[in-house]
Amino acid sequence: MLKLLSIFILIPAIEIMLLVKIGSRVGFWPTIALIVIPGVLGAAMARSQGLAVLSDIKSHLAAGRLPGSSIIDGILIFAGGLLLITPGIITDLLGFSVLFPGLRKFYRAALTRGFLARLAARSFRIYMR
Repeated sequence: MLKLLSIFILIPAIEIMLLVKIGSRVGFWPTIALIVIPGVLGAAMARSQGLAVLSDIKSHLAAGRLPGSSIIDGILIFAGGLLLITPGIITDLLGFSVLFPGLRKFYRAALTRGFLARLAARSFRIYMR
């Protein structure tokens, strides 16, 4: 819980400092453009890639195969889209990196390794209310 809280405090603080520093160098409007343009482009990229992944999931299901990697790709694309609409430089870079299929394979492999490691260690916690 403390890690998550520190991420939600530390990342926005770094993003604000970076945007202020960039704004003081290039000006107000270019900084606003640096916030808005990646969000718009990222949303378009996330939409098109999300539709492609959805089509892939449908074809896997129609063929009777499990769409495991495609579902992970869909989750990663959704997370990348969320990062891109969040104002900031670091979040934009991370969000764009998730939208590129080559880098997405790296993220997917890391998530799968982490999931399998937790499964092997039996360290999953499920909270139900």
